Amino acid sequence: MKGQSFLELDIGLPVGELATILRACLVDDASPDPVTLPATNRRGKAFSCRVVCTPLVSPRGRREGVVVVMESADGG
Repeated sequence: MKGQSFLELDIGLPVGELATILRACLVDDASPDPVTLPATNRRGKAFSCRVVCTPLVSPRGRREGVVVVMESADGG
């Protein structure tokens, strides 16, 4: 939702646990390692979610944001 923080979204993933990783991605030189978190899909089924965070870097080298990629770690 526009104007809402990613960490406040109810998307079936414990996004609060990603706060440290997202902040590190914005300030550290290296990208954080992928993490696997418990999640719930839209049908209420639990699954493991692999999350990879990569800094979004401007042409001048400034970190402007974070690209978050999520995929099922359960193979489905």
